[in-house]
Amino acid sequence: MAARLHARELPCPFDDELKEEIGGLAKPLVELAASLGHDELTATLLGRCAVILARFFQTRLGEGCDVGAIRTRLVVDGIIKVSAGELLAVMPLGAIAIDLRRAGLDFDPGWTPWLRRKVRVAFRGEGI
Repeated sequence: MAARLHARELPCPFDDELKEEIGGLAKPLVELAASLGHDELTATLLGRCAVILARFFQTRLGEGCDVGAIRTRLVVDGIIKVSAGELLAVMPLGAIAIDLRRAGLDFDPGWTPWLRRKVRVAFRGEGI
């Protein structure tokens, strides 16, 4: 999947300074993904996507970007399903947190032009 996304050269709405910041924050996550057996491109994609999502969430909560802090809020078992027109994040019902709900972070972002996909968040019973 990572190779297909890379081959499409999906647009990224970030400037060079932000790219460097994301790359630096993602480094430990990229290393972790690589240690779990992912190839370099996939590990980089996973790490950077995680940091970008963390940044979006913390901005919405009015917090600074701190990957360590966000880890305690957002590291939950779940599944990411990617199809031609949609990215679906499925998490267990137990992952719902009141402060995240108040910030509106469990609402579907909808069409996301830079991903060229509709993004949805779904909660299901514990046996996802």
